[in-house]
Amino acid sequence: MVRLIVFDLGKVLVNFDFNIAVRRLKERCPVDMVRAYSLFKNSDLAENWDKGEIPPETFFATIQKEMRLSVTQAEFRDIWNGIFTEKTDMIELARSLNRNNRVYVLSNVNPWHAEHLRKTYPWLGEFDGFVASCDVKLVKPDPAIFRLVLKKTGTAPGEVFYVDDIAEHVRAARKLGIDGHVFKGASGLVEELNKRNLLEDGAGPAG
Repeated sequence: MVRLIVFDLGKVLVNFDFNIAVRRLKERCPVDMVRAYSLFKNSDLAENWDKGEIPPETFFATIQKEMRLSVTQAEFRDIWNGIFTEKTDMIELARSLNRNNRVYVLSNVNPWHAEHLRKTYPWLGEFDGFVASCDVKLVKPDPAIFRLVLKKTGTAPGEVFYVDDIAEHVRAARKLGIDGHVFKGASGLVEELNKRNLLEDGAGPAG
């Protein structure tokens, strides 16, 4: 029996697009867009930032040097945080699930984004918990972060349903005995929730 539903955040409950930040930076200084995206998303720097293992000043100084930025840290942070949009259908679905189930959010997220998301989207505080990688010094797909959620919530692996858009993360959870779904859209998720009798009658995104 499922006692806990865990949602990934990015691309599941909120959308994000690093190209928005890159385009805004390019208006201010010469930016190699390929290099910028690789620094933001697919680098040791990005992973250590998501783990909360480097201070903001070090992160910004590295980015500033690598990209030859002519912006202040405050200006960069504003641009860096401006990449998110809500997925309102998914937020309402998560809320409806939270009426009869415990719901947690588990995200690989850096300190600036974590703070921004908590301030900008108060619905995050409506759920039973939000585990941010930068707060626990662990990132998915490390099994330790899933074990941490199990310990924190007092649930067994077989009592958890996990939703993430990244298949590698879902596979890591499944190896621990956690039931998981690779998110590709709300309709597919609703189908999986119904299979597990987790939705109230009529619940789910409109359309």
